[in-house]
Amino acid sequence: MAGKKSRPKKSKKSSRAASGRSSAGRRARALKTPAATIQLVNAGAHDLTNLATAVKAYLELLGSQSTLDPKQKYYVDRAREQVEMMVDLVRELREKVA
Repeated sequence: MAGKKSRPKKSKKSSRAASGRSSAGRRARALKTPAATIQLVNAGAHDLTNLATAVKAYLELLGSQSTLDPKQKYYVDRAREQVEMMVDLVRELREKVA
C-alpha cells in the first residue's frame, strides 16, 4: 500500500446536504398531520404525472416513425405500456390518499 494516496473522506453532514437528503428528512419529520401528508403525496403525484406525459408524448412520436424495425417498435410499445402503468399507479395512490 506504499505510495497509494487515499482520498479525503467527506463528512456525512456535507454529503447529505449536497444531495438534499437532510432537507427531505426534515420535511418527512414535519409530516405529522394527515393534511400535510396528503399535500405531499398530491404534489409528488402531480410531478410524476407531468413527467409521464412528456415521456409518453416522446414515445408516441418515436413510435410513429416508419423507420423503426420490429424490435425497436416492440421496445417503444413496451415503454409506452410501462408509462401507462405508472400513471395508473399514481392515480390509484391519489385516490387512496384523498
